[in-house]
Amino acid sequence: MTQPPDPPAERIMAARRELEATLISARQALDRRRSRPVHTPDERAELHQDALAGRLGQDMQRLAQHIENGEESWQEVFEGIAPHGGLFDGHLHRMSEEHAEAIRTAIEEDDEFDPLAPDPEVS
Repeated sequence: MTQPPDPPAERIMAARRELEATLISARQALDRRRSRPVHTPDERAELHQDALAGRLGQDMQRLAQHIENGEESWQEVFEGIAPHGGLFDGHLHRMSEEHAEAIRTAIEEDDEFDPLAPDPEVS
């Protein structure tokens, strides 16, 4: 007669199954996200030209130069996998500060927004 696994082994197996399910879910969410562009091609071209010209700050200009040189792409920047993507952080911070009131208002006026609700695309 086979003995059942001991409780620590059962917990390890359950944790592993949960981790594997979480990884599958995260990969599926990432694939869905990648399939939807962040910007239109025209918006991306405008962002690139503004960044390259230095209108968005030195970090963005350096990032646009890396993109111009073919070292990475805007898509990689937006996906968070670009080698020099950290140069984008300052721009994001400035934009979030600049538009903080509009973001706050949009969230407050959205009756369906629940910051504690799980993302339906992840589950």
